[in-house]
Amino acid sequence: MRDSMRKPPRRRPRIIIPQDGIPLSPCLLVWWNSADSLLMAGSGHSAQPVPSRRALQLLCERAAVVAVLGLPDQAAARYKVGEVCPPEKIRVVYGTTRSRFPAAGVRSLGPYLVRRRYFHEYDYPLDRLQMAARSQNSDLIACFQATPQGAFHEYWGIPLTSQAAELWAGVGDIFIGTLPSDINYIDFSRDLPKKTLSAIEGRRPKHKLSEFEKLIQAMVPAVKGNAGPARECGIRSLAEKMISRRAVRRLLPAAWSGTLDLGKELQRRTAVTSPSSMSDPRQWIWRGLLRGTLDEVNLAYLEACLGWVLGQLQHPELFPPANPLFDAPARQYFAETGFPSRKRKDSPPLKADEM
Repeated sequence: MRDSMRKPPRRRPRIIIPQDGIPLSPCLLVWWNSADSLLMAGSGHSAQPVPSRRALQLLCERAAVVAVLGLPDQAAARYKVGEVCPPEKIRVVYGTTRSRFPAAGVRSLGPYLVRRRYFHEYDYPLDRLQMAARSQNSDLIACFQATPQGAFHEYWGIPLTSQAAELWAGVGDIFIGTLPSDINYIDFSRDLPKKTLSAIEGRRPKHKLSEFEKLIQAMVPAVKGNAGPARECGIRSLAEKMISRRAVRRLLPAAWSGTLDLGKELQRRTAVTSPSSMSDPRQWIWRGLLRGTLDEVNLAYLEACLGWVLGQLQHPELFPPANPLFDAPARQYFAETGFPSRKRKDSPPLKADEM
């Protein structure tokens, strides 16, 4: 009698490559299997290879949310999803944390899922750059030029160098630097608990999942008029964290100067009287070298570029930077010109239950 009342074992759900009339989950998990060089849909043992771009497009069309991982080795998956899926559907997932978020005001009861919206103008060219950095047959400079960091170089007259391309490809997703230290990164190649899947699908309105915006908001200081960010702005610590990495340090200062002989290049620039000489507001980084140490200039470069990127995406108040090496002529030039409109797409922050 007891055996007859026993519930049958639950079958593991499987994601099927779409055919007419086959419903799919409201949330599609997409990841890159680097061992087999395959794009996968689903998680753990239920994951299935996605055989073509068209198949991925159909899967994305039938999903309310498409989740991709924010880790560096998942650039290929993010790139392929970005090619076929509307940006507003995509969520970049990192992991779960129990820590207090800087701007939350109260201690989290967690675990909370940490994820963010997908910024197509940022993520798509960055993922392409990261893929190019791993391929000897790609035009690394052209890929870098298409990124917001490349736009920063062009706008300020900084050379588009292979070192800069390598640096920012290596840095990857700058948002990772803002994550809590106790984060438990999610791996789609493993079977995910029901709570985690439910959190990714966003079907638990009572559970506030979208605290990531507060992490970014904590980097935005109170702004007084047009004075720019305060010196204690969180973006400075992010730049300092980046520059502590050996892979970043070895590419500086060639990343922003385009040369290994800084003394000779500085001498050449100070001797020139053309419009591109040191009086040009865009030469702020070289004028900074006259007033500060090389370490200070390297940090100023990273800080300004980070502020530019985040300013383009969501928070214009993060640029110009508070670093004193970004001097008055440069600030005035930016105040008169502003962000290049072709590179910036205004998009209001998502609500808490939409992140």
